[in-house]
Amino acid sequence: MRKIAIAIISLCVFLFQPAVAGDTTVFSQLTTDILDNTPVDDVAGTSTDSPTVYYFTQVNGCKGCELVHEWSHDGELIHRYRTTVLAQNQFWWSKNPGVDTGNWTVRTYLNGNVVQVHNYNLSFDRDTAQFAAPFDYEMDKRIISECERNLRQFSQLAADNPDDPYYTFMLSKWQERCVKVQ
Repeated sequence: MRKIAIAIISLCVFLFQPAVAGDTTVFSQLTTDILDNTPVDDVAGTSTDSPTVYYFTQVNGCKGCELVHEWSHDGELIHRYRTTVLAQNQFWWSKNPGVDTGNWTVRTYLNGNVVQVHNYNLSFDRDTAQFAAPFDYEMDKRIISECERNLRQFSQLAADNPDDPYYTFMLSKWQERCVKVQ
């Protein structure tokens, strides 16, 4: 009995460890929202009715590496999000590219190697939710807060790195999005 308990504990510790490659660590988590660079919940391996799912990744010790999030729906590749890790400790996330129900898989690649894989099932009912969802004031406040936070972040990054087209592009995209929200 004791050997079984030790084996189960060892398996749990193994399953919940971040991926490690040399001095690099990668932590990834599926979540329905991100506040202050922190996932609010973990929907990996579960079913969710939230139409919005983010794939949050934190990379430590791999400045200059290529980071890719690959989203697949029922086995079919839907979208790849790519970025370059710009700092020794960087947070990055992508959003599910659609609201199709079914099984989703998200893979994290670091310099072309798969380092994390997460699955979830989306059971969101678009038809029911479109008409049943009342105005959500708290959600509206959260979106505006997200706009303010990202506008502030990309404004500063664009000012600090005027030759980097990524920051300029992201700043313009957040400006477009936030004008629509307000």
